[in-house]
Amino acid sequence: MGEVYLADDPSLGRKVAIKVLPPRLVANEEARERFLREARSAAALDHPYICKIYQVAADGEREFIAMEYVEGETLADRLGRGPIPVAEALRYVTETAEALQKAHSRSIVHRDLKPANLMLTTDGHVKVMDFGLAKTVDLAEPEWAEDETLTLPLTQHGMVVGTPGYMSPEQIRGEAVDIRSDLFALGLVLYEMLSGEQPFRRPTSVETFTAVLNDEPQPLSTVAAGAPEQLSSIVERLLAKEAGRRFAAPGELLAALEVLAGQGPVAAARERFSIAVLPFANVSPDPENDYLADGLAEDLINELARIDRVKVVARTSAFQFRGKEVDVREIGARLGVGTVLEGSVRASGNRLRVTAQLVNVEDGYHLWSERYDRERTDIFDIQDEITAAIGERVRATLGEEAAVGTPAAEPAAGRSPEAHRALLQGRQQMLTLSPAGLESARGFFERALAIDPDYADAHAALSWLAIRMSHFGGKDDPKPLYEEARRRALRALEISDAAADAHGGLGFVYMYADWDWSRSERAFLTGIELAPGSALLRTHYAVLLSMIGRHEEAVAEAYRAQELDPLAGIVNGVMGMTLNGAGRFEEAVAELDRGIELEPTYWLAYHHRATAHFCLGAWAEAAADAEKAFSLVPSPAPMSLGIVALERAGRTEEAAGLLEVFEGMADSPLMRPFNWAMLRLLRGELDEGFAWLERTLDARDGLAPLVPELCLFRGTAVVADPRFAAARARLGMPPAAAT
Repeated sequence: MGEVYLADDPSLGRKVAIKVLPPRLVANEEARERFLREARSAAALDHPYICKIYQVAADGEREFIAMEYVEGETLADRLGRGPIPVAEALRYVTETAEALQKAHSRSIVHRDLKPANLMLTTDGHVKVMDFGLAKTVDLAEPEWAEDETLTLPLTQHGMVVGTPGYMSPEQIRGEAVDIRSDLFALGLVLYEMLSGEQPFRRPTSVETFTAVLNDEPQPLSTVAAGAPEQLSSIVERLLAKEAGRRFAAPGELLAALEVLAGQGPVAAARERFSIAVLPFANVSPDPENDYLADGLAEDLINELARIDRVKVVARTSAFQFRGKEVDVREIGARLGVGTVLEGSVRASGNRLRVTAQLVNVEDGYHLWSERYDRERTDIFDIQDEITAAIGERVRATLGEEAAVGTPAAEPAAGRSPEAHRALLQGRQQMLTLSPAGLESARGFFERALAIDPDYADAHAALSWLAIRMSHFGGKDDPKPLYEEARRRALRALEISDAAADAHGGLGFVYMYADWDWSRSERAFLTGIELAPGSALLRTHYAVLLSMIGRHEEAVAEAYRAQELDPLAGIVNGVMGMTLNGAGRFEEAVAELDRGIELEPTYWLAYHHRATAHFCLGAWAEAAADAEKAFSLVPSPAPMSLGIVALERAGRTEEAAGLLEVFEGMADSPLMRPFNWAMLRLLRGELDEGFAWLERTLDARDGLAPLVPELCLFRGTAVVADPRFAAARARLGMPPAAAT
C-alpha cells in the first residue's frame, strides 16, 4: 500500500502518518478519480475504532494521505505470536463490527478487511485502516504475499479488489459487493484470531480463490480449544458462501455477540463506567425551586452522556426514585449501574448552595464529593465543574481516551430555566401516547417557545409530538402533521445542527411520511452519534429496524435503550415489540410482564403482550390484554386483535359485542383505514383486508409500514397473497423480507 512516514503537523501540534501511494494505484485519470472519491468518503468517517483520515492531497505527481498516527501493532503482527484468547478476540471483533456499522451507515464498504489493516493500540483497542483502498497488480502475477491487496480486472463489468485469503466469494467472482463481504472477511479474521490459522490459505492465489469458492473451513471447535459452541455458529454464519445466509448488517452480528455474552454490550469484551444521576433534593424553603434542582440533574445527565464509554441512565428511570428512601445498592441493582450521583440545592435570594456526591453502589462509599457556594447565575458553571470532576473519575477508571464528548446542542448558559422546565414537563406528557397527554405536551412545548423562540430542543420536541399525534392523537389526516414535523425539525437544525432530537425528528418524517428507510436510518444514527445516551432515539431506531425486517438488530438496539432507561414504559414496550418481530414470543411476554409491573398504566405494553399471546395461540390471554389496552386508552388499535382472539377462543358472543363497539367507532377520528385492514386480514377476509390496506397506503398513513412486518401474518395466506408483495413494493421494502 505504499510507503508510510511519521510526520509532525505543526499547525495542530500532533504527529500524523503520511502514506505515499504507489503510482500504479492512480495509474490513469479514471483510477485516480475513483481513489479520490473513495478516500474522501472514508475521510467522512469519525469513529473511535476507525483510523481518521485528515487529508488526501498531492505533492507534485505523488498522491498521499495524511492520517491519524496510531501507536501499537497490527493484528497481523500480534497473530505472529499465536492465537488470541476468546475474551480478547471478542473485544477486537466487537470493536471492528462497530466500526463497520459506522461505515455501513454512510454506505461505505471496506473491501479489504484483514489483520494487516487492523491496528491494535497500546491501550488494547482496534483501529480499522485503509477504507476503500486497494493495490493494482499485474494479472499474470502467480504468487501473492500474505497481506497483499489485489485489484484484478477479472470481469468485463467488475473488478476484484481485496486480499486473496480474506476475499468473499462474490468479490472473487467480480460481482457487486456490499457490507456482507466485509462481514465475511471479519469472520475470517475472527477464525484466525481464535485458531491461529487462515482457513482458505493455499500456495497460490488461484488455489486460494478456489478454496474460498468451494471448500468449507474446518469447524472452529476442532481448531480453537475453548471456543463456545455459539461462537462457532456465529463464525459459520459469517463464512457462509451465499451472502444472503450471512448476517445482514454489522448490527445483527453485534446482536448475536450480545446474546453470546449473556447480557449487555459483550460483557466479556468491554468495560464501561456506569452512573445514575438521581434528582437533586430541593432543600430550599420555597418549593418553587424544585425546577432548579431538577434542571441541574437533567443537565448533568445530558452532559455526562456525551462522555465516551460511559453509561448514563436516562432521566425517566433515574427520577423514579425522587423522594424515596431506597438503599443505594438497590438503586444500583434496579438501574444496572455501578455509581450514583446525588445531591441537593438550596436557594436563598441570589445565593445558591449545591452539594454533590458520587457514591459507589457496592459499598456505599463516597468516591467524590463537593460543595459549591455561588451566585444563582452561576448554576451552569457549577454544572460544568461537576461534569468535569466526574469526567476525571472516568479517566481514572477507563483511561485517558474515555472522557471525550460531543458538543452540546445548546449551551446551558444561554438557556432559559423556565423554558427548559416547560420542555421537561411536555416530554413527560408526550410519553403517555394518549390524545389528552399529547395535547397537554403541545401546550408545554409552545410555552417553552413563547419564552425562548430559538430553543432548538423545543422545536425538535414539537417535531416528535407531531408524529405521535399523527398516530395516537385522533387526527383524520396525518399529512399536515407530517409537514409540521418536518418544518419543526428543520427549524431546530437551523438553530443548531447538533440538536440530536431534531435529527431524530427527521428520522420519523423519513420513516412514516416518506417511507425512505435509508434516509431515516442515517438521520437516527446521526442523532445517536450526537446523543449516545438518548434511550428514546435508540428506542425509535429499534422500531425502524423492526419495521424493515432487521429484527435481531432491532432487539439489540432496544436492549441498549433499555440499558439506558430500564424503568421507562415506552422503552420496555418497544423491547417487547422487537422481540415479537424476531419471533421470540415467550421472551416478549416475559419482558412485557416486567414492563407492566413497572408501569401498569402504559397501554401499548398490553397491546404488544396481546400480540405475543396471539402468536403463541394463547387466545384468552391475548383477548384480555387487548381489552385492558382499550380500557386504558380508547384506541381501536388493540380491538381488532381482541375480536379475533375471542373468535378463535370460541367466545363468539363476546367477540360480537366487541365488534359492535369497534364498528361504532367508524366515525371517530381515532379510527383509521389501518384498523379496518388489520381486522379483515386477521379474520382471513383477504379481499376486504387488502382493499383497506390500499386505502391505508393511499392516505400515506404512517402506520402502513407496520403491516408487512407484523409477526401476526407470518406463515398465513396473507403473506402468500401477491397483493402483500405489491404492498411491500409500494412501501419500498424488499420482497424477501416478507417471508
